[in-house]
Amino acid sequence: MRDFGAIAHWTTENEIFVASGGYQRTADYTVEADWSAASYWYEFLALSPDSEARIVLPQLQRESLQGDCRTREFFEPLGVHTAFTPEGVVLTKGEATTGRLELNLSAQPDLAQTLVVTCAMLGRPFCFSGLESLRIKETDRLAALQQELRKLGCEVVVEGDAVLRCDAPQPAAVASAPIATYDDHRMALAFAPCAYRCTGLTIEHPEVVAKSYPSFWDDLKNFEQQ
Repeated sequence: MRDFGAIAHWTTENEIFVASGGYQRTADYTVEADWSAASYWYEFLALSPDSEARIVLPQLQRESLQGDCRTREFFEPLGVHTAFTPEGVVLTKGEATTGRLELNLSAQPDLAQTLVVTCAMLGRPFCFSGLESLRIKETDRLAALQQELRKLGCEVVVEGDAVLRCDAPQPAAVASAPIATYDDHRMALAFAPCAYRCTGLTIEHPEVVAKSYPSFWDDLKNFEQQ
């Protein structure tokens, strides 16, 4: 808003004051890309069997107001290295750490499904807290993750309304049933990369991705053809 001439500032922690007046276009403006959408490509790289795999994501900003910009930090211990270049953000395979991954995702709840599924498919123990809001998203995402990961051989424990953990993931090589999406775009997006690790994977109602990433399946086809 300030970039387009508005007078706006925080008056309290939960209130923004905006003075009356119109906007003024003073220069071209590039809207930064979505870090939440980028997280699924981090997952693809983490699960890829190709040690030389490389993914380029344009228009992501290092200095971002998006809480999900911490994607790059969270995926580093999962073996995904991030480099900011003139070409864009370049993802390459790095060395993954070992041991249980513990994160508080209270400020990044939209990354929970991506990280949970990635860890489960890598056989990486994890404990993620701060997930209270997942009960009241498009679906009860805690219950949905627990149910759908069971089809891939992983038993995830839900503790209260805020914690998901798995102490010894043992992902199956073959999916036992189609993945339900519960009319939740992030369920489809988070489970799609599992095809790298689990044969026979199908996702019900793939069109749900239209809510946040309508070009996802086209982008995936283009990526596979590279």
